[in-house]
Amino acid sequence: MDTTVKEETYDFVVGDKCIFCQKPILDYGFARNPAPIGDLNKGRCCIHCDKNLVLPIRLGIIEGLELSYLIKKLYSLGLPKYKNE
Repeated sequence: MDTTVKEETYDFVVGDKCIFCQKPILDYGFARNPAPIGDLNKGRCCIHCDKNLVLPIRLGIIEGLELSYLIKKLYSLGLPKYKNE
C-alpha cells in the first residue's frame, strides 16, 4: 500500500509575480518565502513585501502574538490583502 503524501509544489520562474503586490520578481535572488501569511506552494513574494508584510508578522509570532491579530493589524494600517487568500 502506497502511503506517500503528495503535495503540490511551486517552481519559481524569473518574472513570476509576487503573491502580494503582483509585481514581477526579476531575479531568483529576490524571491522570498511568504510564510506564514502566504502559501509557498502558490508562489513567492518580493523583497519589499517580505520586509513590510512577512517579517513583521514573523516577529509578532516570535513575541507570542496570534497570527489573526497580526494580519488584522496590518490591514488596519492600510496594507493590501494578499492575493492567494
